[in-house]
Amino acid sequence: MVTRSGGPEEIVTHQENGWIVDKNSPAAIVDGLEYLIANPDTCAGLASKAKDKVANVFSMDAMLEKYEDIYLESCK
Repeated sequence: MVTRSGGPEEIVTHQENGWIVDKNSPAAIVDGLEYLIANPDTCAGLASKAKDKVANVFSMDAMLEKYEDIYLESCK
């Protein structure tokens, strides 16, 4: 679970690979946690998709590919 505060929203997609709640809202955090606790299958699915995204987008190999693309593009 993350709060709407800019950066996390670039990484997490609500109800796809995580849960986004309003910042400065303890009630929203409680509601989100209660929902996820009451729905363990949803929670597990979000965790699995989050793990896949990290592996595909933020792994060392993925990051090196992006840097290589930037380098090759700058050499043109």
